[in-house]
Amino acid sequence: MEIIIAEIMLRKIILSLVLFFPVLSSIGQSSFSVRIENSMFVAEGTSVFINSDEFHLEDDDFESNGVLYWNNIENMSFSRSNLGFGTFFLISDGDVDVLGDEIDLGSLIVNIDGGELNLDIDVNVGNSLEMMSGRVNLQNDHFVRIQNSSPEAIVFDESIDNMDYIVGNLTRKISLNQTYVYPIGSDDAYHPFSISSSENEDFINVSFNKDIPFDWESSNVNRTLKLHDVGGWKVSSDEFGDNKFLASLSLIDENGYPIPDNYNIFYSDDPVFFSQTVKVLSTITSNDDMFTVSNTKGYTGAYALVEDVVHLQDIPNAIIVNERNETRFKFEIEKFRYLKLRIYDSLGREIYKSSSYSNDFDTKDFSSGTYYYYLEGEFLDGQKVIKNDILEIIRTK
Repeated sequence: MEIIIAEIMLRKIILSLVLFFPVLSSIGQSSFSVRIENSMFVAEGTSVFINSDEFHLEDDDFESNGVLYWNNIENMSFSRSNLGFGTFFLISDGDVDVLGDEIDLGSLIVNIDGGELNLDIDVNVGNSLEMMSGRVNLQNDHFVRIQNSSPEAIVFDESIDNMDYIVGNLTRKISLNQTYVYPIGSDDAYHPFSISSSENEDFINVSFNKDIPFDWESSNVNRTLKLHDVGGWKVSSDEFGDNKFLASLSLIDENGYPIPDNYNIFYSDDPVFFSQTVKVLSTITSNDDMFTVSNTKGYTGAYALVEDVVHLQDIPNAIIVNERNETRFKFEIEKFRYLKLRIYDSLGREIYKSSSYSNDFDTKDFSSGTYYYYLEGEFLDGQKVIKNDILEIIRTK
């Protein structure tokens, strides 16, 4: 059933109004839709409780400077932007889908117990966002933008097992010398990001991306990095591309558990082409209960957790094979506690695998050409290493 409201004007003298539309449920109607076709005004100090499955706002006047409680809402659509400076309080025990281009509102409170808020729309929040219950999923590159520069403008569970966070692009207005936490993550787990000691007031957007460690290639063949495969963060600025700040990355794995190892911060100043740019390893001051904290300021770009940086200049990138087909892919394996080696041909087919490499790769059945190898090991001092590189087989007569 669809209920069309021509015009509603609520002043302060009306302290509370309940719009309740299940009156026809006894005759078989169980779904209710509210559509505003003309105008609706809710004054500051006024509360409105709307019990409806759907809400659709057309192009005409709508302004709410009070509090709108949306109970049991499932679907909302908006075709205009400015909705007033009031509070939208979403209450549901299932998923809520919101469609449109862009909306501006004062505050948003999400209390979706047992469901998620799916936003296929840009949402500008002037005052505060409170995440009581329910994850927020931003679809099709839409964003939530917090206009208030207070660090407390987002209210959320700050514990490591938080399940009510944002998946997608979260933009916050930040001020100088303040600390801002971004409660973001992936479909699997919570992966917050923190910014502090900004040198400029700015709007900083942060999103979590599970593919960053896999896309990130080392720009120095003599340096190999072990990036934690949990994912990474893309950070961009709406105003100051050259703004500098301290970044803190959460130490939470893909299952939502604390990462026990001591990780550093890997950084590129290009959030789009990060895998093609020079990387900078940021130094670390300390690890707290949730974050690994940098003491070196970085810019916007891409960030990830890196476990170790080691230099392996002594591992060759070529096997020179003489007439006896002797393997020349040798290095000081006695420095390692263990070594695992896999070699692939130019088509990506695995041609060699060893869980305990001992300089015994035999090239007699392989022609000259370019191959690729993946080496994983641990030095005697406990430092771990992973190296992906090119391997040339060169036959001489």
